[in-house]
Amino acid sequence: MNLSSSYLSNTFRIKKLKMLAVIALLLILVLLPPFLPSFYKYLLTMAMIWAIFAMAYDICFGYTGMLSLYHAIFFGFGAYGSALMLIHFNLNFWSSLFFGVCFGAVASLVLGSVILKTKGVHFILSSFIIGIIIFLISLRLNWLTGGEDGISFTKPELPFFGFTFPLSDYIVAYYCALVFFILSYFCLDRLAKSQLGLVFRAVRENENLAESLGYNVGRYKLIAMTVSGLFSSLSGSLYSMTLGYSNALFIHPTQSVQVFVWVLLGGAGTLIGPILGTFALVFFFDWVRSWSPHLHPIFLGILLILGVIRSHKGLIGLIELLQRSISQKLGR
Repeated sequence: MNLSSSYLSNTFRIKKLKMLAVIALLLILVLLPPFLPSFYKYLLTMAMIWAIFAMAYDICFGYTGMLSLYHAIFFGFGAYGSALMLIHFNLNFWSSLFFGVCFGAVASLVLGSVILKTKGVHFILSSFIIGIIIFLISLRLNWLTGGEDGISFTKPELPFFGFTFPLSDYIVAYYCALVFFILSYFCLDRLAKSQLGLVFRAVRENENLAESLGYNVGRYKLIAMTVSGLFSSLSGSLYSMTLGYSNALFIHPTQSVQVFVWVLLGGAGTLIGPILGTFALVFFFDWVRSWSPHLHPIFLGILLILGVIRSHKGLIGLIELLQRSISQKLGR
C-alpha cells in the first residue's frame, strides 16, 4: 500500500469513527432521559440549548475568524423577544420563538454592518464596548426588561400536530431542546461544508488574499455574523421559554466570554468541538458550584488563559490524536 492510499484509508477510518461517535451520542441523548433524575434532565436540557449558542458563535469565530465580545446581545434579544411576546401579546410557543429569533437576527445584521467597519483589535474592543452599552441600556429600561431582577412568565405550552405539551414538564423541555439542537447542528454543518463555508474559512485564513480573489470580504463577514446572530437568538429564545424567565444579565459581555471559552476549550472551527466544550463545562461548573458559587469565575479565567496559551484545537484535537492512534493500529 503506497503512502497516498494509506492516508486515504486512515482518513476514511477517522470519518467513520466520527460518524459512529455522533450516532452514539444522539442515541444516548434520545434514550437516556427516562432513566435520569429530574435535575440531570434539566442540566442536559440547558447544555443542549447552550451548545446551540456555542455552535452559532463558532460560525463567527472558528470559521470566519471574528472574535466577538457582544454575542450575548443576540442571545439576550432572543430571550427578551420571546418573553415579551408571551407576556404582552399572549402568543404561542412557535410565534414567540419566531419573533425572538427575528429580533436577534435583525440586531446582528444592524450592529454587524456598523462594527464590521473595524478590524483586528479594534473590532474586539468595539464589540466589547457595544456589548457594555447595550447591557447598561437594558438595565436602565427597567420598565421593559426588569433590569437585574428580570421578568418572569408562565412557561408556554408546545403545540404540535393538534396536541399541546407543557414546557414545564422536564421531559417535554428536554426533547424540545434536543430537536432544536440536532436541527441546528445539521443546518450549521451543512453551511460549514458548503461553498459559503469555504469562503468563510478563506476569510479567516487571509482576508487580503480572499479580497484579491474577488470576494467581498465585508459582505461575507456580515453574512457570517447574521447567521451566527440568528442561531444565538434561537438559543436565547429557547433558554428563556424553558426557564420562564429573562434577565438583563443575559446581555452582559461575560456571557460572550463564557461562550468563547466553551468554543476555545472544545476546538474552534469544528462545530463538534463547541458541543464537547459546552457539555464538559456545564457539568464541570455545576460540580464546582456545589463546592462554592464563587469559584466559577476563577475557573473560567484559568480555562481562558490555558486555552489561549495552548491552541485552538482543544478537546477535539485530543480526540483526533486518539482517532489517528486507533486508525494506525487498525491499519496494521
